[in-house]
Amino acid sequence: TGYFDPESLDLTSGYLIEYDNRLDTTGAAWKTDNGIPVMLVNPENLHTNPEMYNYVKTLIQDFEDAISSPTFYNEKGKHYSEYVDMDAFVDFWMIWTVFNNIEFGVLSLFYYIDDGKIVFGPCWDFDNASGNIVTLNETWERWDRWNGDRAGNNGWFKNLCKDPYFTSLCQEQWFSMRE
Repeated sequence: TGYFDPESLDLTSGYLIEYDNRLDTTGAAWKTDNGIPVMLVNPENLHTNPEMYNYVKTLIQDFEDAISSPTFYNEKGKHYSEYVDMDAFVDFWMIWTVFNNIEFGVLSLFYYIDDGKIVFGPCWDFDNASGNIVTLNETWERWDRWNGDRAGNNGWFKNLCKDPYFTSLCQEQWFSMRE
């Protein structure tokens, strides 16, 4: 507390979050109910403000609950698309897939919250993408699979690949950019 003006506090924006299995931060970090790591990069000391901290935790958990449901709606009756910028979500997934970044669902996934929506990006840390890794043999990471097919992939994206709405958006995006 003390690093913001409570009168002008906008809970709905201004958070940069990293998905990283290591949870190597001294700031705010936790795992969702399904074990997805959440590390607040900025503001790092979010846990010192219960109102902000609970807002972020609830938003991310509500999103996960919807994405993990067989209907893609959570118990509050909201579809996961109500929590996320779908255009950014599709683009993010396509970039990681096309470049075959083996860290997908493990490390270096960033997203932020803007105006109450989760926005995936920016994409970064592609040193282990496009086959650029020397510590693995040829059969470890095949090029003929989508990210959703990978065994080590996290539940959010694995579940998304089961949703016809998400896969149709990806297909539309692929056909618009493939040439």
